[in-house]
Amino acid sequence: MVKRGWRCRRISDQRRIAFSAALLGLVGLALAYQVFSIHGCRIPEGGVARIVRTAALNWDRSAHAGICPTYADLVRSRFLEPLNNGVVDASVRVRCEPSGIIVHWAGPDNEFSTLDDETAPDPLGKPRQLTFSRLWPVLPLASAATLLFAILTIIASKLRSPNTAILARLASVLGWLVLAACVGSGIADSGLVHAFAPNRALAPADALRLRTREIDALIHQTTFGGLVAAPGMMLGSLGARRRRRPIHCNRSVCPRH
Repeated sequence: MVKRGWRCRRISDQRRIAFSAALLGLVGLALAYQVFSIHGCRIPEGGVARIVRTAALNWDRSAHAGICPTYADLVRSRFLEPLNNGVVDASVRVRCEPSGIIVHWAGPDNEFSTLDDETAPDPLGKPRQLTFSRLWPVLPLASAATLLFAILTIIASKLRSPNTAILARLASVLGWLVLAACVGSGIADSGLVHAFAPNRALAPADALRLRTREIDALIHQTTFGGLVAAPGMMLGSLGARRRRRPIHCNRSVCPRH
């Protein structure tokens, strides 16, 4: 009975190794996607307001400096090609302020103050992940160590090394720490989104994006922590000696030879 119980434990260990290896593959794909995105392989994000504002900035740098253009002026002066998004002159507002040029587009419905409006530059600014960034370089190093120990644990298990249990515990502990750090920073950053939001009243579309950023800050950082930590967490009990009575296995799982 002891032998059959040991075989059942070995089958469970093999499943954990397989799941952990699969998760390591997913981590590799996610990192590859991030690298390609950083090097410009991501499809650039468009936006009518951003395109019109770029043309308005070129207008301001030319001989028309000091004159605030309209969408029709930009098209007529060849600073901008006519856009095929249902854009008309009445749906674009260009404001020239001392701080810079601001462009509002009413969106495909050609009505302002609706959820499909666009503003350039973005009144919310770039997303800030202050808590997450303050953990640099501790969190990246801990994440790399978690993945490294997970890989070493799988290799040690295949080689039947006596150090398998130690490596598995290290991978598990680091995995839990990384997950806790990511969840905590996600909760903190989701609360900081409001702190750095502009005090002025936001358009409905911008207010909706503000609420979405709060949720995204938590989801993205928790997902990152879970993806990095899962391979090590699954290997926590790998190679450990179980001090309990022999397991009575199902014959369909551990057949008698």
